[in-house]
Amino acid sequence: LRSWQLDEADDGRVLTLDLLKPLAEVQLTIETEKPIEQLPFVVPVTLPEALDVKRQTGLIGVRAVEELGLSVERATDLERIDNVEFIRAVATTNLAVFNAWRFLRPQFDLALKAELLQPRIEVGQRQHFTIGLEQTELDAQIDYTISRLGVFALRLQLPAEGRIESVTCESMDRWAEHVEGDRRILELTLKERVLGPAQVGLRLVW
Repeated sequence: LRSWQLDEADDGRVLTLDLLKPLAEVQLTIETEKPIEQLPFVVPVTLPEALDVKRQTGLIGVRAVEELGLSVERATDLERIDNVEFIRAVATTNLAVFNAWRFLRPQFDLALKAELLQPRIEVGQRQHFTIGLEQTELDAQIDYTISRLGVFALRLQLPAEGRIESVTCESMDRWAEHVEGDRRILELTLKERVLGPAQVGLRLVW
């Protein structure tokens, strides 16, 4: 490739390539980007269309960053193929794609909906009550399993009564108690995004 030029045309933009010499086969890589204003967002998928050619066919694969989930809004004039077939065609073994299709002409209609994924959080709890002559103590151990996306904070709803004696968590930076309506909320701010197991210890006295 000697140079390239992008010009505005009546029906879109035209990219013209100036090659160093005539070639029977050419592999071209084009990278484009478009900002997303807000989520969720419906993304129409369009491809560069080769001009002055007899036929244009190929494969298309789509993927998203780990924080985003994709769903197909519409897909017409496309043939769904196995993701392995697409990965084999692009000769990249570490490429994870959401879906892949084959097209027989570039005038297909494909639109994807991108939205922010929510973390999947599972909790197991163990509670230990100690009733004394002067006060009652509650020792709670909360075992979190956080998957799909990490979290930067954990929230717990506290009993209506009881004073917080201690809060422990290896990943915790600080904790704070506040009221939301008629609920007491304990919020733990973590040192960094946590993905996987996390254990919180809580002691209440009253």
